[in-house]
Amino acid sequence: MLFCWGSNKFGQLGLGNAKLNEAETTILSDLEGMEIKCLAANGELSAAINSYGELYTWGSSKNGAQVDSSGHAESQNLKLPKLFASKDEFMQVACGKDHMAVVTLDGRLMTMGSNDHSKLGFAPVEKAKHDANSWRYAKNSGGRLNTQSC
Repeated sequence: MLFCWGSNKFGQLGLGNAKLNEAETTILSDLEGMEIKCLAANGELSAAINSYGELYTWGSSKNGAQVDSSGHAESQNLKLPKLFASKDEFMQVACGKDHMAVVTLDGRLMTMGSNDHSKLGFAPVEKAKHDANSWRYAKNSGGRLNTQSC
């Protein structure tokens, strides 16, 4: 069972509204009954991975912080947790100011959101090819990645 409280201006609590502040602890009912393996929150953005490896995201969509599995940016803030429909299974997620990083079960790193300061794992010169409204698998050392942080 997940509980949430605090600022909710962008729907980052996942309660279905954008109430400025939630002072009391509230159950996040859309994920009730799921076994959550990983949970991440950072300011305006939140995400969770359940025991099936499914990724749910909610909150701010600023700068392409949240996209669908086709790479299209969400046009509005997500006020409820939304399943990231992908064939991949995920094991870990981290949220930054306006970006997200997720590790797949097979150890690949997927990033989405704003690429300022190259925080998505690709050089700024590639920004024209990969705008903020897309996601991609970041290059790593070729080994299996087990953890990440935004």
